[in-house]
Amino acid sequence: MNINQNAKLVYDSIYSYDISACAYNILKNYFYDLSDISFENKQERLVKIGLIFRENKELMQIVNIETKKVIDFIIFENRLNEDDIIIRQFDGFFTPKKLKICDISAVPFRLDEHYHKFIISINRNSYIGKSINGTYIYKGISNLYDGMQKYLQKILDTINFLNISGSFFSLKTIKEEILNSNDIYDFLIPKKKEDGFYVYMNGIGKIEIEPTVIPFLNVNEIDKYSYLNKYIYPFTKSVTSVFLNEGLK
Repeated sequence: MNINQNAKLVYDSIYSYDISACAYNILKNYFYDLSDISFENKQERLVKIGLIFRENKELMQIVNIETKKVIDFIIFENRLNEDDIIIRQFDGFFTPKKLKICDISAVPFRLDEHYHKFIISINRNSYIGKSINGTYIYKGISNLYDGMQKYLQKILDTINFLNISGSFFSLKTIKEEILNSNDIYDFLIPKKKEDGFYVYMNGIGKIEIEPTVIPFLNVNEIDKYSYLNKYIYPFTKSVTSVFLNEGLK
């Protein structure tokens, strides 16, 4: 993922385009035998293609090169410049411009989603968004979990680009809701590969705990500002910066 360092931090309209089932369709276009892979079962498809690439590094390089060629071709044919590409990913990109030309390749290139609320973090290494269809996206946020994701969703649900004062009030309300939360599970960061959690404690910092310790935790001893700094402020600072300095243009 490569976020354009010159891009705005907040968008009220941005489109996500990508190559549908990228590796599968490029391999198929090269007449590679995929008869034992079910296209409909995405998880199985990804696992089996991953195994193919593990055994054949050269084939993986070919897919990578062809993927870049397809995307570069789409960008060229639509006369997009560098500033039009807000986020470049392996198999697609985000742009505020709706493409006029997509069906120009043997590999299917498609509009994946249209977001009407989209926020890039203040340090430009992650982003969140809400689509016109009501789906959400959260990318680049390390160790994101349900407890904090629900507050990011509230930011996307309540922010109103046409009402700046109301948006500031919503952001303040969400901050206070986190600081006043008595739900211990809001602050338990699950470990990825084993049972247990991480938690930020006042005066101690980040510690590991076992599930059996949860009933003995005092929510008032949790360093809630560490969660705000890690998960919430990177996005609220972007909103504040845009609204105070320039607004949505």
